[in-house]
Amino acid sequence: MSVERDIELARIRIKEPETSFDFGLDSSVYKYTNEFLCGYDDLFEKREKMLSIIGSADQILTAIAHGTYSVDAVDISTFPKYFMYLKMAAIRVLTPYNYAACFFSHQFDSCDNIIISRIVDKLEEDAYIFFDTLLSEYTMGQIYNSPLILTPGIRSIDSLVKTIRYTVGFNYYMLRDRLPYVNINISTLDMLSFRPERSYDLIYLSNIEQYKTTETYLEFLNTLRLNPDGVMINYFFGMTDRKRRAYEKSGHQYVRLPNYDSVMLKRNWRKLKKILQLL
Repeated sequence: MSVERDIELARIRIKEPETSFDFGLDSSVYKYTNEFLCGYDDLFEKREKMLSIIGSADQILTAIAHGTYSVDAVDISTFPKYFMYLKMAAIRVLTPYNYAACFFSHQFDSCDNIIISRIVDKLEEDAYIFFDTLLSEYTMGQIYNSPLILTPGIRSIDSLVKTIRYTVGFNYYMLRDRLPYVNINISTLDMLSFRPERSYDLIYLSNIEQYKTTETYLEFLNTLRLNPDGVMINYFFGMTDRKRRAYEKSGHQYVRLPNYDSVMLKRNWRKLKKILQLL
């Protein structure tokens, strides 16, 4: 695994005529999440240890803003980790308004070269080399509007800020204060190949089941361990009755969101277990 290889893969992606939706080592990065995070942000509260897909990193940043300090971050693509670190560096130097203008803009026009330099200067090690090299060859606008970046639907900055609430006022500055103390372990591989050695307070998995069979995916979920009162969130953009029944049979709870997407929740209820032990 080398940053030089990742830079070369990024160059190839940037030059492609259109975005590829294949999933692999060189998959495109989501610019921002298209998930309805505000519909259940109470579930992120005080979840110290987290397992998550990286994706756009907005789920991880939301959790950190709510108190998560240890994250196992997994993605099959090598690029999301660099853009996660870019967002974290930006949070350290930008106001909430300028952050949203840069990362939720469809053209990245709001981030001039001075702002970009301030962000990149806050990056460390491989992430700095990755962006410093690419920015010597392309502008950030060229990178952000290339097939390297996947824009999941055109939405206004205002609507994104309302959905992705770590970008707002107090949440944003709380996130900034917490970032230096967070430990993030990166694994670049298919999530179903990940074998964690610990249990979690929050497991957040975004629409992975769309690319696997329900049976295979549920087998994987059953290998993951939740701490007492922990919660597992599986996000779905499409839910069939067959899938719902299979998940409910495995102990997951169906919740439909206001935007018509859905999540399946699985909890490890400590209080319920204590009650059952007394019966």
